Amino acid sequence: MEYNEGESANVVGWKLNHEAALIQHNRHSATSGILLESVFSFGLEAIRTTAILNGGAVIAVFAFLGALYGKDGSAIELARELLPAAFTFAVGALLAGVASGFAYFAQFLYSGAHDDVKLTWEHPYCDNPPSQDRRLRWGIFWHVLCVCAVLASYGCIILGLIGAWAALKG
Repeated sequence: MEYNEGESANVVGWKLNHEAALIQHNRHSATSGILLESVFSFGLEAIRTTAILNGGAVIAVFAFLGALYGKDGSAIELARELLPAAFTFAVGALLAGVASGFAYFAQFLYSGAHDDVKLTWEHPYCDNPPSQDRRLRWGIFWHVLCVCAVLASYGCIILGLIGAWAALKG
């Protein structure tokens, strides 16, 4: 913004305040975008990892069970012992899908909370209305559910591996 000699102190003050507001508005937009993108990408990778691990384990166990089909009685007994592990892996894969739904809700609410910010021309230049607090609280709720579902999915991997190992060992 240009400043001319002879402008009143009020005009110069207004211009300085306007520039400060524009800087704050741009900073708000840039940092929020970067933070939301990084949180989303890390969460997505965690969900993908657990979905691939559990889904691959389910396929491997069912392929092994298919190879045992039609064998003698001990093979059928082994197949029965492996079924709980296969079920555990399937539950883990389902939890990964549920976690992605929870992540969608959290991201939707976080984005809405970001959009609720009122950009003003007076200090502090960004006003947080009550609707933003409500959206943030619900976003955190869905976020926590997503993290719990991902952790439970990883737990299913561990339990399924222990169950498969016990069935093959015994």
